[in-house]
Amino acid sequence: MEGKVGKVRPLKVQFPAMAGEVVCIMGPSGVGKSTLLKWIADLSRYGSAKMAVGTRDKDTMAPQEWRREVLYVHQVKAPLPGTPRKLIQALEKLKVRSGLPVLAAEPGSPAPGLEESMLERSWSELSGGEGQRMMFAIALSTNPKCLVLDEPTSALDEASKILVEEVLKKRGSDSCVIMATHDGKQAERVGTSLWTFTQTA
Repeated sequence: MEGKVGKVRPLKVQFPAMAGEVVCIMGPSGVGKSTLLKWIADLSRYGSAKMAVGTRDKDTMAPQEWRREVLYVHQVKAPLPGTPRKLIQALEKLKVRSGLPVLAAEPGSPAPGLEESMLERSWSELSGGEGQRMMFAIALSTNPKCLVLDEPTSALDEASKILVEEVLKKRGSDSCVIMATHDGKQAERVGTSLWTFTQTA
């Protein structure tokens, strides 16, 4: 993929992300990590890209179909209306989810640290860490082929961070994780490969 964002120098990258991998992306703030993740998830278009998920080329898929299989989770809690329960119900009604298993983002699901009360509280009432855990749980329950995470543990305490990492390491052999992190120790613990972005003059 090749492109440019505002005053940022042209970005040109080529890489595979294989099923079963947890790919960690590191680099200083502003270098383009979030830009790359949004690019992969087809949420931003700054240039040209040739991408595929499984055996399917992105150019043969509708945007909503690609975003179902390549799911992006924001770094910070999004200012969403309603409650997590309402969001899950709305997602279930989407045509793109027709015929898929019911979402199971609730206590007892693979995502750690969920409480029943979190599903019924408004997003604005959830703390940064609670909102981050909730979005992670919803993302996991959609079972995408590729989970694209922008610093998914930035608002979590150390214990919760480790629990999330354990879930990521147990992802199935038919899916991959691509995540940005500023934590080198986290990259060592969970990553199967590391992409490092650097700034040049």
